[in-house]
Amino acid sequence: MTAKLQGRPLMPWQRLVGRVATEKDSFGNYKYKIVVITVPRQSGKTTIVMSLDTMRGIKYPGSKAFYTAQSGKDARERLFDLADNLQASPIGNEVIVHRAAGAPRITLPTGSRIHSFSPTPESLHGYTPRTVTLDEIFAFDSAEGNLLLGAVTPAQQTVRDRQLIMTSTAGTSDSTFLADWVERGRQATQETDTQIAYFEWSLADGLDPFDPSNWDFHPGLQGGLIEKADIAAAAESMSRGEFIRAFMNRPTIQKSDAVFDLKAWAELKTELSEPLRREVAIGFEVNADRSRAAIVAAWKNGNSGEIHHKVIRNGSGINWLAPTLEQLAEYRPTAIGADRYAQNNALVSELSDELQKEVVTLTPEHIKTACVAYKGRIEDGTVKHTGDGALTRAVSEAMSRPMGEGWVLSHNSPPEVVAAVVAVRLLALSKEESQPLIAF
Repeated sequence: MTAKLQGRPLMPWQRLVGRVATEKDSFGNYKYKIVVITVPRQSGKTTIVMSLDTMRGIKYPGSKAFYTAQSGKDARERLFDLADNLQASPIGNEVIVHRAAGAPRITLPTGSRIHSFSPTPESLHGYTPRTVTLDEIFAFDSAEGNLLLGAVTPAQQTVRDRQLIMTSTAGTSDSTFLADWVERGRQATQETDTQIAYFEWSLADGLDPFDPSNWDFHPGLQGGLIEKADIAAAAESMSRGEFIRAFMNRPTIQKSDAVFDLKAWAELKTELSEPLRREVAIGFEVNADRSRAAIVAAWKNGNSGEIHHKVIRNGSGINWLAPTLEQLAEYRPTAIGADRYAQNNALVSELSDELQKEVVTLTPEHIKTACVAYKGRIEDGTVKHTGDGALTRAVSEAMSRPMGEGWVLSHNSPPEVVAAVVAVRLLALSKEESQPLIAF
């Protein structure tokens, strides 16, 4: 009914969500205290949650519902979209809209209110909302999302007939809060006694995301909200990763600002060769706040042109680093080195005099070349790894900074990725320095 008031009759998937989300238990309270919805873009998820808030506001006079999204600005805009629709409806003359930035809300004819709020822990202080909606939760990491829940849960605690709704399209490697709720939601579908209702529409495993015959799962197609031609146009205009995330509702580890091609990286996993110790280059890195360090080994895979590399030690703090490097030096590797910057230089000064003379510290120009070369090797498939989680996370979380007309990795990046770049570059330098001069 409330969707029709807005001139937006519910599509089949929205009606399903509405029926299940409003199911009551034997005490007359909502059976599901938490509702999680994950659908592709252009599916109408904001329409269904706003319709639920409106319906409850009309059915339960004096109730309060709160809505937020990626930011307070996004939440206000969507609240005012609902307000415009309601004011254009048959009850429009009885709907009051407060558009002030500090307290945006819609007051329904029953005295119920629908508020938008900024996604911060302080925003719900002093309120007791019947319903809270967190939209596009892919924008929050675990820490941010859990802080927000830490505000929502106490605010609703005294309301018996309460419900928390969380919605989102799939996220990236940063979307750890969403990833956790997807896992919990899928598990809840296997349980008979659960307070979580979970809904997911996404491309099935193993299907080609660019084959239109595989797009029928998209709920926006069910009610004519979009057509396959619209999805095809999006596929042509968006990056591969963003299209799969947004329209196939499949998570991607590729961040929009990722330094390296993470899809290419994932395809470089292999079983590494076993080198001689003297053939190995050792790169190390202390990160900017000295909280972590890492050592990476790199070596050539025969005459294949490939470089194999892996993390040989990493961890918190740096007290372990100098003794470990001194132990590795006893194996006489082809090179040991690091980027020439303050934290690494301080570590080098702690090494034995003999080892200090052997450590190669890469100049700014060398490290700039090293970063570009490492990126190129990922893209052309000539650097291999084991799939180790620490190195993969480091590559996905790498951050760059400009240097002259080029770029280098920031020392705020995880130390494993900087150490990897250095180790691979040391192999190239060793080869260059060993080449004989040619006289003409």
